[in-house]
Amino acid sequence: MAKKKKGNRLKTYLQGGILYSGEAKKVAPMALVIFAGLILSICVRYNNELQLIQIAKLKQEQKDMKLRMLSRHAILLEGSRESNILKEIEKHNIDLELALQPPYVIDE
Repeated sequence: MAKKKKGNRLKTYLQGGILYSGEAKKVAPMALVIFAGLILSICVRYNNELQLIQIAKLKQEQKDMKLRMLSRHAILLEGSRESNILKEIEKHNIDLELALQPPYVIDE
């Protein structure tokens, strides 16, 4: 006789009879709150991961920009060296002479 009750109980569970029991009705609101909390937690974690990936990309882009800036700065500084300026003057046959006196500020 006990086997019939077990089989009957299993059949009841499989057909969803557990949802109609009094205890399940008492626990249902709390289960929904826990489920909603889990979903919210997963969403927040996903958004945080996306933001971390974006931050990493921006940091890498910032490093690349700094390197490009330094290389351009070095190229510009090389072009403004006195020896390079003298070479350009000779190359274009410009009639300029070097100043014998250093520049100074005129006070008013």
